[in-house]
Amino acid sequence: MLIDFIACWLFIYAFSVLIMLHDFTFKMSLWDLTSVKNLKNHRFFPGDSERLTHDALWANLSSIIGGLTSLLISLLRSLRQRWYWLNSVVAFISAYILWRFHVSGWQYLMKVLLLPGRLFSIYTPWSYLTDGLVMLTLGLLLLVSTVSINFINANLGAKATRKPQER
Repeated sequence: MLIDFIACWLFIYAFSVLIMLHDFTFKMSLWDLTSVKNLKNHRFFPGDSERLTHDALWANLSSIIGGLTSLLISLLRSLRQRWYWLNSVVAFISAYILWRFHVSGWQYLMKVLLLPGRLFSIYTPWSYLTDGLVMLTLGLLLLVSTVSINFINANLGAKATRKPQER
């Protein structure tokens, strides 16, 4: 279940990083408005509020879609390996709750996970693409690699062959 949880966590944040590529120039123009001086000189266009709402909606939905994608892959793997499917669901629910209430530890791990994108100039599409794809790759490796499958099977076998303790 821990492997499924970590993979789901990586998928949630990979999708939230990759969604930055959607309407990238508009988001970057909004980030330039951080000072009052820039805000006074900026000309807002009639469609900007709809674009901002649309971007905010997709930013929240992308994380949920990432978690559901991880859940689907994890469920398919569990059914194929004849594992109990509820472990995947519990891992998804716990990762989603931690993400939703902002207690997942992202502020600590983002320094490491967003490091590959620093090969490119910061706040460019290439940096977001690199960071998102690295997290997606790590999550996929956790879900489908034979090493993780063998690790889970070994732990399941150890529990099945363990003798009950005498009292």
